[in-house]
Amino acid sequence: MFPREARSTGHSTFSSAFELKPKIVGRPRFDPYHKVLSRFYEPLVLLQLIGKSRGNHQPKPHDINTGQATRRDFLRNLSYICDFEKGGDTCIAIGLADLGACYRLYVASNKGQAKIAGFLTAALGRLHNFNKLRGPEHSQKEAEFEKFCVGFAEKRIKKEKNCLFRAVNACSRKLSHAAIFEGEALQKWLISLLSHNDNLTLCTFAYESRHSPFLSRLQSIRQENSLSPDIEYDPFGLVRHFFGRLAHHIRAPKKLVQAVTDMSQILESCEVSAVDHITSVPPPAPDRHTNLDGILNRMVGKVYDERLDIEHGLSKINAANQLFERFPGEYRNLNPRVHAEVQILEHFHRCQIRFTENDRFVACSKPACLCCEMYFKYHPARMVVPESHRNVWTNWGPPMLENFSKSLAGKQQLHILNKMIQEIRDLVISQALGQSSVGQRRPDSKTEITDLQFLGYSPAPINVSEKSSIAISKDAPVENQKLENQANGPSIGPESLPGNNEDSDSEDGGVSIHAWMY
Repeated sequence: MFPREARSTGHSTFSSAFELKPKIVGRPRFDPYHKVLSRFYEPLVLLQLIGKSRGNHQPKPHDINTGQATRRDFLRNLSYICDFEKGGDTCIAIGLADLGACYRLYVASNKGQAKIAGFLTAALGRLHNFNKLRGPEHSQKEAEFEKFCVGFAEKRIKKEKNCLFRAVNACSRKLSHAAIFEGEALQKWLISLLSHNDNLTLCTFAYESRHSPFLSRLQSIRQENSLSPDIEYDPFGLVRHFFGRLAHHIRAPKKLVQAVTDMSQILESCEVSAVDHITSVPPPAPDRHTNLDGILNRMVGKVYDERLDIEHGLSKINAANQLFERFPGEYRNLNPRVHAEVQILEHFHRCQIRFTENDRFVACSKPACLCCEMYFKYHPARMVVPESHRNVWTNWGPPMLENFSKSLAGKQQLHILNKMIQEIRDLVISQALGQSSVGQRRPDSKTEITDLQFLGYSPAPINVSEKSSIAISKDAPVENQKLENQANGPSIGPESLPGNNEDSDSEDGGVSIHAWMY
């Protein structure tokens, strides 16, 4: 079934090519931590290589009453304004504790950032003062608060702006090569976006224009021309996506100000505490057991009835995406870290801290990855399972524990990891057997533009000529050609389009995902 050249060459170390049926098997894995981590990361890497997005976006958890909904949204928006850089490093998670004498916000990030706690303290102070403001002074202070938040997120907004401008140029080029083109106003509107250089001006314009019929028209063009369902490579969808990202830098502060009255009791006595960064377990080193035959033995056993079908299915996937060639490099380059929401969960659990109103909810500046979703689901603390973009990130890691095999915490972690391992294996097996399909690839971040038609509204109509069919010519330049923008930016190919790696748009769902608020 497998090619001869892919089989083991008899070397004692892990070869650069993924061994399928090795002739030599190494010594058993005796270390319990290494053993369970190897069983965790082997199917996780396979799953990520098969397809990053796993099914539909997991929506926000159900709120049992309006008070809970208001508090959770307040915490979500607080975490969002604290996330000041694009990418995963500054992903922020917040947990609200009721200490009796006061409330306390515990905050953590993927990669420890000292200035976040200071900013959050200052933001809470400004919000508390809104209870004393009325009339024009209130509006003035709200504008100042928006400017304060936009200023803190300057690095993030700059990257999102560059992503928007590249996507605008890609759309403009496609429209200029349309076979039937009656959308000249649409193209002019797109080009006009490039004139907004100031961060605050651009974010404000995006917020005020987020329901523009031109944005709806972009979505229609994509559907009419059956453009790539892969939203990460679709410039029409990306314009709308990054337009929504920029608009949210204004919407989130506005929502925080609107919630001040309902949150006044908490704001009266709220402290901020940064959680000490939790170290992740080191990644397991590959060994002679890190081969397809061994992985399948651990996943389904040697005599499992569907073993041959699974092998055949993985071989078909390999023929399409070089799965076996890519596995060794991905496995060697594992760089796990404890994600922010897991740090908050573990801090509350280990220190036995009480969540406000026993609402075991952790807010995060972006939806959880697939592993975080599973970790919350199987943790004994009975946490509220967070919303999730369900994208697979192999940089996820559990907290490092001493005396893993003997301590109570170690037994709890082993139980969680075993549950996660089984679910990840089931996803790989379902994919190999053709019982499930890879989800539409999407950025981790949400667009955050409400679909007004979903809410019963209709946007202002476009001029009749703008609603006419626009057919994109097959001869239109592809996105990997260099595009002219204000900064003569990079080409827009799959490798350079925003959303294709963790440092570009690996932060929060996708253009087809909406947060139902306006």
